[in-house]
Amino acid sequence: MIEFHVIGELRDDPGHLLVIDGDGQCYDFDVALDEIFPIEMDERWSVDVVESPVLVVEAPVERIAS
Repeated sequence: MIEFHVIGELRDDPGHLLVIDGDGQCYDFDVALDEIFPIEMDERWSVDVVESPVLVVEAPVERIAS
């Protein structure tokens, strides 16, 4: 299982959450499709200042789309 923490959202579509795993890899969590995709973070994402990250989901490695 992988734990993900919400650190932001897609600026033009809040249905896509920016989440991060324990190794620092960023992912797009598509809420509507319930899918998680690895991404390279860029200016399309709005990052929240988070002092204490919130667990958003635990997912098996097999669930991560490539």
